[in-house]
Amino acid sequence: MLWKQLEDFRSGMREWPVMNAVAKALAAEDLPAVAAFLSHVGPRRSECAPTRGAAPALVEQGDIKRLIPPCAACHDQRNTHDVQMFAPRIDGQRADYLERQLLLFRAGWRRNDIYGHMRVVARSLDDVEVRQLADWYASSGTGLACSP
Repeated sequence: MLWKQLEDFRSGMREWPVMNAVAKALAAEDLPAVAAFLSHVGPRRSECAPTRGAAPALVEQGDIKRLIPPCAACHDQRNTHDVQMFAPRIDGQRADYLERQLLLFRAGWRRNDIYGHMRVVARSLDDVEVRQLADWYASSGTGLACSP
C-alpha cells in the first residue's frame, strides 16, 4: 500500500508538492525498497488525553443507517483477520494530518482511493466525527485524543 501512495505522488494522482518532488526524485526501481523500509516503521507512541464520541463505534461497527462501513474493515491496525490490507495503516499518524486527509477526500480534492470508497465515506462524516476519528487513529486506537 505504501508503494501505491509513492507511485500516486510520483504520477501526480495524489497531489502534495513536497511529496510529489520526493517521489519524482526516486528512481522507479527504488519505490518498492522505500515502501518496504517504511512499512517496518511502527506507529509513534504518544501521550494523549481521553476522548469521547462516535469514533469507537465508527471504527468497529460503522453506521449502517448512513451506509458507512467500519473503518477497521480497511484500516485494521491489528489485522485481526490476517489478510493483506488494501488500505494504508493509519494508526499513529498525526491527528492534524488524518483530519486534513479526510477533509480532502470529502471535498473530492484527494482522488487516489480505489473505487472512490474514502470519498463516499468522508462525505458522510460531519466535522466533529472527522476530528474524533483523526484523534482516535492518532492515538493508535486507544481512545485517547492527541489534537488540541
